[in-house]
Amino acid sequence: MEKIIGIFDEQTAFAERFKRYINERKDIGCFAVSFREEQELTDFCGRKKLTCLVLGGNLAAHPERLSIPYGVRVWVLSEEEPEVEEAECYGILFRYQRAGELLRRMLLSEMAHHELQSELITVFSPESAVLSEAYADKLLTGLSKQGKTLFLSWDPFGGC
Repeated sequence: MEKIIGIFDEQTAFAERFKRYINERKDIGCFAVSFREEQELTDFCGRKKLTCLVLGGNLAAHPERLSIPYGVRVWVLSEEEPEVEEAECYGILFRYQRAGELLRRMLLSEMAHHELQSELITVFSPESAVLSEAYADKLLTGLSKQGKTLFLSWDPFGGC
């Protein structure tokens, strides 16, 4: 799944420069698109899923006015150095810093956000229950083939 960063700012020169910076970086695994109108953003979200949305200008003051699809991480560009980096529903970025620093903060927060959402699932089958052990083994192997889990077999008596 591709990671797409949307940039919606009334200062179109800023949005275009930031978009160009992101798209020139081939090592980060994502690309950016910029929007000039709310309808453009809405239409794009109907076709593709944004990972993050960076908002500047009037919409930065009222991000709730936009109908942003569930799961899109919203970042607001602040004109003043923020005292906190996170608000209740969105992240806050200081507009007047290097593009690399803006991107670094966004990607680090995204990684931390995904780590919080990960789960550890354990399945235990007693040694005497051969049928349940075989079922658990098939369940975990099937899930790992789908990319849903990482299956690590562990035998407490025979080592890992």
